[in-house]
Amino acid sequence: MGKSLKVLFLSAPVGAGHKQAAMAIAEAMQRINHDVLIQHVDIFDFLNKFFGRVLLTIYFRSLSFIPQAYASAYAWGNESNMALWMRRFVSCFFANKMRKYLLDYAPDVVVCTHATPAGMMQYLKEECQIDFRSVSVVTDFVVHRLWVNTTTKQYFVAEESLLQSLIKYQIKQEQSYAFGIPVSVMYGQSYDKSMLLEQIGFSNHMKVILMIGGGAGIFPMVDVMKELNKCKTLLQIIVVTGKNKKLYDKIQKIKPCSKHQMKVFGFVDNVHELMAMSDLLISKAGGLTVSEALCSALPMLIYKPIPGQEEKNTKFLLKKKVAMKINKISILDKLIDKIFRIDSNVLINMKINAKRLSRPNAAENIAKCILNNLCK
Repeated sequence: MGKSLKVLFLSAPVGAGHKQAAMAIAEAMQRINHDVLIQHVDIFDFLNKFFGRVLLTIYFRSLSFIPQAYASAYAWGNESNMALWMRRFVSCFFANKMRKYLLDYAPDVVVCTHATPAGMMQYLKEECQIDFRSVSVVTDFVVHRLWVNTTTKQYFVAEESLLQSLIKYQIKQEQSYAFGIPVSVMYGQSYDKSMLLEQIGFSNHMKVILMIGGGAGIFPMVDVMKELNKCKTLLQIIVVTGKNKKLYDKIQKIKPCSKHQMKVFGFVDNVHELMAMSDLLISKAGGLTVSEALCSALPMLIYKPIPGQEEKNTKFLLKKKVAMKINKISILDKLIDKIFRIDSNVLINMKINAKRLSRPNAAENIAKCILNNLCK
């Protein structure tokens, strides 16, 4: 019997999507080959805890309070050669601890679901003589230049047009695959909507809005809820605040003031069911959330996407006619009333388009491709 394959997933703690993508691929690998050994690592585990917390605080506050600064940094990273130097500088902070970990674990392949660990792998190969095979899984509908490294063996992207972006960066066509953004196998399954609604005490005869995106405190969920209360259409609203306990408590306090029936959840592991029972998702435009909604054939309404990858994701969704976008929260109630009371064809067409665009087998296809290449 040959030795078991060892796979290491590297992600970053800037949003839950990168780790969820890694978990989806890992689960698919273990369905294909039960003997695969898997470890998940957050790159901030290789940093001083205090320094890591400071970096994350700065990152999330810049997104909340000065999004244009983030937009400028995002554009700068795509254009300036100084950004490549900065990537090497950041990587050196992680190098020693990460090098020791890699040598101890000795993975057959390192799967990066965020651009920063992908850059770190390049640094380790060039500067520290660490030569483990690494692949990158891009978790947005755009390829930022900082994803691109000369030592990465394979790239997996969301859709075909992104393959041209990689070619522009001199990545060979045979190195890249457009399989979609990997999501859990639970998305894209068929569910009994009536039964799911009954389980949470909702009616099958009223529209359901699902709100997700409160975990990092960036999405203005309270403001959205207040605006929804102005709708003439009576709604059923599901709110998921993730691990943001402060937001959860705040919403529970204002819940009695809502004229709509509401269910408020913190962290949940059944988002696939919540999406299956919903008629519209109001959320941020994170790559994983978007892909989960597509696989659930769930139309999306995106409020004021953060400049950078979220803005790019939104542009893609609007082009494919699977989402709507608003920049002024004051028009939300009128839009909701219109699509639920007057022009229901909008949602029907978006649902059809989402189903057509979805890639529910992305994780399975990525897992097969990585494992097949290891076995050659």
